[in-house]
Amino acid sequence: MYAFALEHLQIQPGNSFLDVGSGCGLMTALGAYLAGPNGKALGIDILPRAVELAARSVQALPSRGVTLPNIAFEERNVFLPDKENRKWDRIHVGAACSHKKKFHLYDLLRPGGILVVPIGDHMVMAQKDMNGMTRETKLLDVRYGELIYPSPEEIEAAERAKNLQVFLPESNFNNEFSWLFNNSFLSDVSFSVNNNIICAHKAVLASRCPYFASLYRSGLKEANSSTITITEFSYNAFFEFLRFLYTDQCHIGEPQLAGELMCISEFYRLFLFFFHSKSQGRKAESCIRSGSKSVSGY
Repeated sequence: MYAFALEHLQIQPGNSFLDVGSGCGLMTALGAYLAGPNGKALGIDILPRAVELAARSVQALPSRGVTLPNIAFEERNVFLPDKENRKWDRIHVGAACSHKKKFHLYDLLRPGGILVVPIGDHMVMAQKDMNGMTRETKLLDVRYGELIYPSPEEIEAAERAKNLQVFLPESNFNNEFSWLFNNSFLSDVSFSVNNNIICAHKAVLASRCPYFASLYRSGLKEANSSTITITEFSYNAFFEFLRFLYTDQCHIGEPQLAGELMCISEFYRLFLFFFHSKSQGRKAESCIRSGSKSVSGY
């Protein structure tokens, strides 16, 4: 069931992951591994002994060659107010939720987020679009134990405690910014690559890439063009290069793209390094980050 849930969660490097009813912490650890060093994973459980067991298990991982610095556990009921008002890219729930209570879980998702949760007798995948609308897909019939809901008194006490706390909101800049990638909304420039059009925004390009910053200060004819034709690079490579500018991530479906992306980074004076990769058969997926002084996993 963990493997089935992870397949539908599609956890990406850099995602934030919440595991509700984390138990021994295995699912939380798997999510932390997939989210990578720039993501984070939090497991929550209402049983203190479960939280203690999960923490001890993670502390033992380095002796087996696995380090997960991006994982944490909390003793908490997910239906109690979160003092930090955190939102999540991916959520897994390990117990059945009622139809009435599912909307609280949906509210914890960021736009573009995915939730896998048993609702009644069905395992459901809920996906929230960028406009905040949530769509449910029934995956299979299941039988899970029920979630334990807090009493009204517990909720009231948690609300009082929350009101006494002052927290700066968690930065959500990358997630709010990334939806503009290849989006025609407010787009003022586009790239034509092998007869394919990619929408872009001059302000984003100039703020993220020295080449475009110089171009748009130059007064050259190309700086005022609404369409720039790219002939030096393939569509897939240039598309992933632009994805990096908007999202700080880059996904490589075929290993040979790596070399071309390095050529693009040199051409546009953007220094990119591979910091994470994973292989399955002949396919490899890598993420590109800026500013790293070392190359790992490549």
